[in-house]
Amino acid sequence: MLRVADVCVDPNTPRGNPKKARVELPQGILSEVKILIPPGHQALAGVRIKYGLEIIVPWHQDAWVKGDFITITDTPNYPLPNEPSEVVVEAYNEDDTYPHCFYLYFVVKKEEELTIGLLRRFLKALRILR
Repeated sequence: MLRVADVCVDPNTPRGNPKKARVELPQGILSEVKILIPPGHQALAGVRIKYGLEIIVPWHQDAWVKGDFITITDTPNYPLPNEPSEVVVEAYNEDDTYPHCFYLYFVVKKEEELTIGLLRRFLKALRILR
């Protein structure tokens, strides 16, 4: 299941007090996250995704996803145990003139889908299934 979110951050929004946007996701495994950073950011703005107190994208306590005119893909394979689950997108913007937006794409799969896919690949590797 695909969910999308847009997060726009005003100029002079510091890392120490980032904008927070809540995104509801279905129960399952957060298998993929794509973050589109449009042109113009010049790495002056950053974004990260948290579940509770844990930062799940990027995988490092003090890191932020930054860039300019790039799409970043991560595969956290993070379990979302509740229906619905909520992640928090935090974003800052050190640009003193322009707001900057991030476009996020979340792919959540049911645990059964991932297990069946893994089993199929395993059986194909053993040449039991074609």
